[in-house]
Amino acid sequence: MSDGAAHLVDHVLPEVPVRQFVVTMPFPLRFPLAFDGKLLGQILRIFTDTVAKWYRERHVRNRILRFLQRRGVITLVAAPGDGELTLVTDETMAEKDPLLARLLAAATAGAPPAGPADKRKVIRIVFAPHDRPVAKGNGRRSGRFPAQA
Repeated sequence: MSDGAAHLVDHVLPEVPVRQFVVTMPFPLRFPLAFDGKLLGQILRIFTDTVAKWYRERHVRNRILRFLQRRGVITLVAAPGDGELTLVTDETMAEKDPLLARLLAAATAGAPPAGPADKRKVIRIVFAPHDRPVAKGNGRRSGRFPAQA
């Protein structure tokens, strides 16, 4: 296990601060949770919700919005009276690539992006379980494909 951790630290994870959260259970609870996957899943959901709440309370969203505002990607405008912020994006991005802008707008709205073609029946490609790849070339077996029956 320590070799695996060393590999992650040395070769996989970037040189950035990493935070790790660990769920531990008292010994009397470990046995019943090991046999009840649904209950364990609910416990893990409570744990992840708690961690997410901790991050929300640290205002990660506000930091991201301020960063995007400094970069000129968005403008935050305070509404008069209630102080609520309105996010205004740069509309000139759509002028650079109108087709991409339409696709992105459809995707962010959850709309089908392809127009009438999206009503076509889905084409499924299914391979028969006994089909085997056929080697192409000079007719000799390359060793990469199984022999034909």
